[in-house]
Amino acid sequence: MAPADGARAMKPQIIAWIVAAALALPIAHSVFRIPIQVSDSLEPIVISARYPNTAALLRDSVRFSPTTFRPMRYLQARGLLEAAESTGLTYHAVFRTVHVALLLMLVALFVLAARVREWTDLAAFTVALPVFVGIHTFVAMLQEAFPVNHYAEVAVCVLAVLWLAQRPPRWFVAPLICLLLVLALSVIESGAMVWVAVVASAAARLRGITRATLISTTVVVVAYVALRRALDIASPGIGGHGSGFGATFYSAEELAQRFGAHPLALIAYNVAGGFASLLLSEPRQGVYSLAMWWRDSVLHPVVVINLVSSVVTTAVLVWYGVTHLRGGYASWSHRQRLFVVACALMVINAALTAAYIKDEIISPGCALHPALRCVQDQERLGGRASRRQARGLAEGRSRAGDHAPHPRRSDFAPHRQSFLHAEVGGQVLGRVTRSLLVRTLPALPCAILAAMSAWWIAGDLAGGGLWPADEVTLSEAIATRNTAEALRLIRLGADPNQPSRVRGGLLTSDADVTVRPVEAAVGAQRADALRMLLANGAAIDNRERRVLRCYEQRRHDSGVRELLGGESETLDCSGVRLPTDEGSR
Repeated sequence: MAPADGARAMKPQIIAWIVAAALALPIAHSVFRIPIQVSDSLEPIVISARYPNTAALLRDSVRFSPTTFRPMRYLQARGLLEAAESTGLTYHAVFRTVHVALLLMLVALFVLAARVREWTDLAAFTVALPVFVGIHTFVAMLQEAFPVNHYAEVAVCVLAVLWLAQRPPRWFVAPLICLLLVLALSVIESGAMVWVAVVASAAARLRGITRATLISTTVVVVAYVALRRALDIASPGIGGHGSGFGATFYSAEELAQRFGAHPLALIAYNVAGGFASLLLSEPRQGVYSLAMWWRDSVLHPVVVINLVSSVVTTAVLVWYGVTHLRGGYASWSHRQRLFVVACALMVINAALTAAYIKDEIISPGCALHPALRCVQDQERLGGRASRRQARGLAEGRSRAGDHAPHPRRSDFAPHRQSFLHAEVGGQVLGRVTRSLLVRTLPALPCAILAAMSAWWIAGDLAGGGLWPADEVTLSEAIATRNTAEALRLIRLGADPNQPSRVRGGLLTSDADVTVRPVEAAVGAQRADALRMLLANGAAIDNRERRVLRCYEQRRHDSGVRELLGGESETLDCSGVRLPTDEGSR
């Protein structure tokens, strides 16, 4: 690349990094406010703190579970506990710092993998970046804590492989990718997606993946499988984890009872549902919100936004694949080969949901969905610019080959000269205007988001914000599944037993309702929120328990049902007025 070309390429790159930082920093601040969940995080923290040294923990951690091999989960927890003790920081600050670091690495690797070089690349990037941070699995990667989110670690490793695959081969690439693969496989089984990314990149002949990288990573995977067999670690089957089916979420025991004898139907449903969730943002955890809407006549506005935007994006991607990949492998450009690699990874990622569907499992595939959109937009916008340049060169050659003598300036009358100047100027202005529209219109939504993020950051630094905070009640925070805000309100003095208003569209289709926080938790199907309320002073008497159990029968959530108890009892709900019924309060 010539120095002048490099200088021109720096401007779009710098703007891309500024936009990415503007969107990532407010999200990072929000991550710090999320309490560390005690459901999945407490076990590795307690176990790792019990061991006298790291070597003993590593020796025993490989046999903690008959179906999982996740020693790094416990080693990471122990390392962060020791870091908190040595620095004097709180556990929350230490663990959430790691989560923020994972967030920043995800965004940074997405910027690097997008390879913004031209202004058209920047326009495509500004379309893909909001999709990347707004897709449903991105939130799941940041919300969950185990105590370190290993699904986010896998996504970081996969994006790192795709970035390295596009760079010139170097001697350190093979050992670096092997280290990433070992890390991913030692925290979660879906870490195998790192090896899949290597194989797919090698099959597409991306220049950064050499034969040595392919062979060495394959050896690591074979050794991993052999180690699991030597330790008698089996793959998780049906009933190892709760999952949704249709409009209902079932516990692990319920899944084993319903599908244990004939699991093929559930496996097919899970794989198809995982692929649909990648492309359409539905289902979530195996539960279709549209089926719940059909059953309960309540549809959350976020579901509509996610579904419509995902359908439009997926339709554009399918159109691009059908129209641009018909020429065969030999005619594919680098970006088209990268497009095929991302598609292959998404399909294989969906297959990992065979036993149960979880948003976090498909997070690597969902991280590639906006990458597909970026590649597709770069190819279309870049190809359009190249065609314009080719037409300009052809017209220039045609004019150069014309042997007719050029007329002298004095041959034209003054009004004729003005006419020619206006004609040429109009054509040039039209081309410039169209070029600016092509570059700026796709970037407009992202520019608005970046401006709002900068506004938010400035207000946060100034203290108090730049606009008044939304008045959210405790019940409404629970209904919107914002457990962190609900816990903050309780710490500020909100009564967990006091009914409060919930705006229409959250628990009901249109009307506002006044409900207790525990009722909002049952209506929102949030067992974690109900557990948090009970741990912070919420009381449920026998009458209220019956109402809540009847309400749960309409909402269908096994986690809530288990907390309310009495699963084996026959429940008579005749004459029971539910919290969301008109006139119940």
